[in-house]
Amino acid sequence: MDTAPLKKSENQALVVGVDLGIKSLATLSNGETVVGKKPLKKLSRRLARLQRHLAGMY
Repeated sequence: MDTAPLKKSENQALVVGVDLGIKSLATLSNGETVVGKKPLKKLSRRLARLQRHLAGMY
Protein backbone atom coordinates (compact mmCIF):
# COMPACT_ATOMS: atom_id res chain seq x y z
CA MET A 1 0.00 0.00 0.00
CA ASP A 2 1.76 3.13 -1.22
CA THR A 3 0.66 6.37 0.31
CA ALA A 4 1.54 9.73 -1.12
CA PRO A 5 3.12 12.22 1.31
CA LEU A 6 0.68 14.75 2.64
CA LYS A 7 0.98 18.25 1.29
CA LYS A 8 1.04 21.13 3.74
CA SER A 9 -1.49 23.81 3.10
CA GLU A 10 -0.40 27.44 3.11
CA ASN A 11 -1.93 28.26 6.48
CA GLN A 12 -0.72 25.04 8.13
CA ALA A 13 2.83 26.41 8.30
CA LEU A 14 1.61 29.04 10.79
CA VAL A 15 0.01 26.51 13.17
CA VAL A 16 1.81 25.80 16.43
CA GLY A 17 0.88 23.31 19.16
CA VAL A 18 0.99 24.42 22.81
CA ASP A 19 1.86 22.35 25.89
CA LEU A 20 1.16 24.00 29.25
CA GLY A 21 3.60 23.00 31.94
CA ILE A 22 4.94 23.54 35.42
CA LYS A 23 8.52 24.70 34.83
CA SER A 24 7.55 27.03 32.01
CA LEU A 25 4.14 28.48 31.30
CA ALA A 26 3.98 27.02 27.79
CA THR A 27 6.17 25.11 25.37
CA LEU A 28 5.39 25.50 21.69
CA SER A 29 5.77 22.71 19.15
CA ASN A 30 8.43 24.76 17.33
CA GLY A 31 10.67 24.51 20.44
CA GLU A 32 10.04 27.99 21.84
CA THR A 33 9.24 28.26 25.54
CA VAL A 34 7.16 30.97 27.20
CA VAL A 35 8.22 31.80 30.75
CA GLY A 36 5.43 32.72 33.14
CA LYS A 37 5.64 35.21 35.97
CA LYS A 38 6.55 33.80 39.38
CA PRO A 39 4.97 36.16 41.93
CA LEU A 40 5.25 33.66 44.80
CA LYS A 41 8.70 34.80 46.03
CA LYS A 42 7.79 38.47 46.01
CA LEU A 43 4.40 37.96 47.59
CA SER A 44 5.65 35.49 50.22
CA ARG A 45 8.20 38.05 51.48
CA ARG A 46 5.44 40.66 51.67
CA LEU A 47 3.14 38.20 53.48
CA ALA A 48 5.85 37.41 56.04
CA ARG A 49 6.41 41.11 56.70
CA LEU A 50 2.71 41.77 57.14
CA GLN A 51 2.32 38.76 59.44
CA ARG A 52 5.16 40.04 61.65
CA HIS A 53 3.47 43.44 61.74
CA LEU A 54 0.15 41.90 62.78
CA ALA A 55 1.81 39.67 65.40
CA GLY A 56 3.30 42.76 67.05
CA MET A 57 -0.10 44.42 67.32
CA TYR A 58 -1.52 41.87 69.79
